[in-house]
Amino acid sequence: MLKSVRQFFQSIFLRVSKEDIKAFDQYLNIGEHALFMQLPEYEKVHAILTAKKMQKLVHSIPDVNERKMVRAALLHDVGRISGKVNLFDKVWLKLAKYFLPPVYHRLAARGQRPGSKFKKFYVHKHHGEVAGEFLKRAGTDKDIIELIVKHTDKTRPSDPKELSLLRQADRTS
Repeated sequence: MLKSVRQFFQSIFLRVSKEDIKAFDQYLNIGEHALFMQLPEYEKVHAILTAKKMQKLVHSIPDVNERKMVRAALLHDVGRISGKVNLFDKVWLKLAKYFLPPVYHRLAARGQRPGSKFKKFYVHKHHGEVAGEFLKRAGTDKDIIELIVKHTDKTRPSDPKELSLLRQADRTS
């Protein structure tokens, strides 16, 4: 919950600079860039912070591809663009997930139906899978898509190192 509070205040006070966009744009192809630019400002801030954290994490790990991991960090939440979730929606969704999990999961299931008024719940819960569909069309590498699709799954001992790194960067940014 503290992570969520920190992210909320970052969302209010931080902005993505042109320098950040320029520095990280080199990691993305044209389709990925177009998806990234559709994110609301607060999600771009989170993605940039996650990418910066990722750079620090992988810097000392020789067998991890930094470019791949930074791309995954930048794109891990692009599925959220389909739900038009604003910052306050996100707050309410996180609170529902934390305090009313059965209701949250039931509404997320209802949100899968076309035209559902609960689409925001579905997108919030399944944004990794939604991102995977967008990223396939954008020409993203399959291994990056797999990391993004699984980044919200429960942690397992058999998870690859790269998935653990993405979760860690996401959790601490």
